[in-house]
Amino acid sequence: MQKTALLSIAVVASLVTAAIAQSAPEPEPAWRASALALVPAGFIAGEAYRTADMTGYLVVYPANANDPKSPASVFAARQVLVVRLDKDGRALSAELKPRSDATRGNRDTTMTDPDGQESEFAKSHAELAAKRAKLPDGAEPCNLGAWSEDRDPKGLNVRTEPSVKSRVLGTLPPPYRLKMGGSENTPEDGWLTEFRIIGFKDGWWGLVESQDGVRGWWRSLCSNQVTNCS
Repeated sequence: MQKTALLSIAVVASLVTAAIAQSAPEPEPAWRASALALVPAGFIAGEAYRTADMTGYLVVYPANANDPKSPASVFAARQVLVVRLDKDGRALSAELKPRSDATRGNRDTTMTDPDGQESEFAKSHAELAAKRAKLPDGAEPCNLGAWSEDRDPKGLNVRTEPSVKSRVLGTLPPPYRLKMGGSENTPEDGWLTEFRIIGFKDGWWGLVESQDGVRGWWRSLCSNQVTNCS
């Protein structure tokens, strides 16, 4: 009985040790330290996630990605610094490129995405990348239904570009009231102008008006004048 108990303890101990070994972070490759000097201005280095054929792959992020005033989007286009290595494993040169490989939550190469979650994430990323390509540079795609509650009689300004200096393309009308047959047929807050939001950039929301599909921008500072409905 005592031998059985000792054997069980030994087995448990070995399993715990194996689990700790598997969960321990992988050591940082030696070339990463020399590659930090090659990270372009405006970016910060992340994980060095791959080394193959005298080439290292270093994840990079915008330098302001963690700034609450300009938080990065989890769906933003990914970028990688492709680092050319010498025979001693030191960084020689580097090039910033879009990162197109699938994100892997488990770096154990024996795992092949058994639950399909990473494949779905990669699919979503590809769909967003296609939408992003149709928007101005730096704009993040989104798809929200909204209506304007701006009660300025002149309406809510919609501009050609996400800048207060850009030309006013038009306005979204303020809530309006409708009279039919001499009596008012209007909700309590009036009829609201509806549209769809298709992008966000530098504190500005992009939109497509529901009637004619004209694109424009309005400042998120006016978001208290707009209600998102989906």
